[in-house]
Amino acid sequence: MKLKNYAAALTAFFFCLVFVATMQKNVFAVQYEAGDVNGDGKVNLEDATLVLKNALGIISLEGESVLRADIDKDGKVDLNDATAVLKMALGIDATSQNPEVTGGKKEALKKAQSYLKILSFSYMELVEQLEFDKFTHEEAIYAADNCGADWNEQALKQAKSYLKILSFSYAELVDQLEFDKFTHEEVIYAVDNCGADWNEQAAKKAKLYLEISAFSREELIEMLEYEGFTHEQAVYGVQQNGL
Repeated sequence: MKLKNYAAALTAFFFCLVFVATMQKNVFAVQYEAGDVNGDGKVNLEDATLVLKNALGIISLEGESVLRADIDKDGKVDLNDATAVLKMALGIDATSQNPEVTGGKKEALKKAQSYLKILSFSYMELVEQLEFDKFTHEEAIYAADNCGADWNEQALKQAKSYLKILSFSYAELVDQLEFDKFTHEEVIYAVDNCGADWNEQAAKKAKLYLEISAFSREELIEMLEYEGFTHEQAVYGVQQNGL
């Protein structure tokens, strides 16, 4: 009974906070991957409410919604995440309330978020880019840790961008993303979810080879297998190109 009363009181307090903050300023949507729990492209009070309800056990978020709601990346969606999403929705900069966050860290975080609006990065790529921009290692790490990026989704964006301009086998795409310093788990998530038709990728690769040089049927099959395509995919690719 005490737990129920506590949850009810906490819920009431949270919504009072939302109401007061809304009356004090216009709520605007900030483009974040993290915090956009319902996946509608913006972070607002609806997302904050979903996270709060999950934290209180009223609903259970599932799948990608859990990843987007787990702001502090501690493996659970709790009241800390609900507060963080509310601040995102209201445009409140949490770093301004933390005296340990230096000006350099704040600027690194701004730069990181500006990069992520237009490009996809792995965690390590983002750190290296910020260090290239002359931020200290500590500032770069702070920014990468707090930028709100979903690294699985970053890997998926990178995979899709590659597939728009080049052809890859499953194995080749894994190697490329690992070269880009995504973790193995992030890479597998991306390649498994990128929507590629590996038969069609083999056909595109075969066409490219034939535009460069002449191949016998068996040579081209061997070449495609060397590139990581399965035998079945390689045969399909060759057949689609008339061999």
